[in-house]
Amino acid sequence: MDSKDPRVHYYSALLMARESGFGGGTDGSAMSRELETSISLDPTFADSYALLAFAQSTSGDSGKALVTMQKAVAISPRNEEYRFNLANLYLANRQPDQAIAVLQSLKGASDPAVTARVSGALAQVQQFQQAILAGAPGEMPVRKKAIEADDGAPARVSTVNSAPLRFLKGMLTNVDCSTPPSVLLTVVSGAKARMMKVADRNHLILIGADEFSCSWNKQKVAVNYRETEAGEGSVISLEIQ
Repeated sequence: MDSKDPRVHYYSALLMARESGFGGGTDGSAMSRELETSISLDPTFADSYALLAFAQSTSGDSGKALVTMQKAVAISPRNEEYRFNLANLYLANRQPDQAIAVLQSLKGASDPAVTARVSGALAQVQQFQQAILAGAPGEMPVRKKAIEADDGAPARVSTVNSAPLRFLKGMLTNVDCSTPPSVLLTVVSGAKARMMKVADRNHLILIGADEFSCSWNKQKVAVNYRETEAGEGSVISLEIQ
């Protein structure tokens, strides 16, 4: 193969990972260089992003690995292995809601190997989520966070919605993008229309589509959300079906 073929650099990085047993002995820097070259030659080659996320995670940069894995999933949203790995990276970055949303979307995975791992992973993430909400010893509980004002005024307290994660399948009938980056969705399920709010469409977990569209109409969807005090749904993930 030609050195300008992105697969040459991808397979070179894959060989490095295999030689180390996909373990801690992997030369992350060398792998990353090969994969970055592969991506520069073909920015749509999802496999390179997925393997680069592995290299970054192995090197201890789980934040960068998460962003890279999100790109792999955006390019190939139906790849169940990518989505499972994305869920693991959300957990590594202490984002259990997002991890749960992705795992729940994989409950009916076509790949038996992925399906077999989803139930155990869900239980692990939900346990981790409860530990965070309760506040681990020596850490500030994340359910409430005090913020001290610069002018010395009494601290404001912001709360995190800890309502149970819910799932809804229905028809998306309206998308209101008039107040970016937030979006208001109308989802009809049965005889009931539900208002669903997306806090930031640029950071929404989106499955089944490459990018969010304000022109979606009469589109079958599956939504993971939390109920708000106002009775709206706070969207965690949106799957276009």
